[in-house]
Amino acid sequence: MTSLLERDQVIDAVTDIAQAMPMSVVPDFLGMPEDCRDRLIEWAVAGLEVGGPPSERVAAAVPLTIELAEYLGALVAERRTVPGSLGHDLLTAADREDVSMEQCPALMIDYFGPSLETTISALGSAIALFSQHPGQWDLLRANPDLAASAFNEVIRLESPLRSFTRVAGRNTEIGGDPLEEGSRVAVLFASANRDERKRDPPDEFDITRENADHVALGYGVHGCAGQGLARLEVSSVLTRLARSVSRLEPAGEPRPVVHSLVRGYASVPVRLHAA
Repeated sequence: MTSLLERDQVIDAVTDIAQAMPMSVVPDFLGMPEDCRDRLIEWAVAGLEVGGPPSERVAAAVPLTIELAEYLGALVAERRTVPGSLGHDLLTAADREDVSMEQCPALMIDYFGPSLETTISALGSAIALFSQHPGQWDLLRANPDLAASAFNEVIRLESPLRSFTRVAGRNTEIGGDPLEEGSRVAVLFASANRDERKRDPPDEFDITRENADHVALGYGVHGCAGQGLARLEVSSVLTRLARSVSRLEPAGEPRPVVHSLVRGYASVPVRLHAA
């Protein structure tokens, strides 16, 4: 952070901050060796892209997803996860037969796939929103304890994923509309989190509102398993910025990312003004 403040120039909050933070945490947390780290963001983007509807982007992502699966399969087979990491603990669990060794590559993909791109999206959106709402930045600077609430408000307003689907396990209804067993339901996170019956006003960025009941991270048994880490990463960055940066000045139009499932920015140009 200090080096960014010393530049006294425009930075890209996506590449300089949003990508840098999870890349400094997630690979070590999962026990990924150094030889793959220059591919991780590319693999993470592709891993989520293949979950979207058929398109040229999905087709282009398939080979990258196969590369990821092959790499993690070899990583498990060769037991090359870093000792003390979540990946290493997973192999230990397989040794105890708590899970099968055949499940380990898929579980590694489940842990890794959403752990980078969604956090990058949340951080990029957070900096974009605060640069556009200086009054909210002043509130956070005055009370850094609002960082947790700010995280919730950012992903409520700019949910990292566009949608997710589930299949009805029995005949039921949603909002009075019948839903037959086997029907597939798409949850549109941005719409749900801006429901005017729940939020007033729904489109306003307000880090002081009661917002912990958003659905950007799923809900109940479908809640994001890695949300604790994401909350820690984003809150840590916002707290550090709040202590060091008096103003986040927009330095150009944020450029949205093009992706089937992920919402966020490919670029957020800002100038950091040191406190």
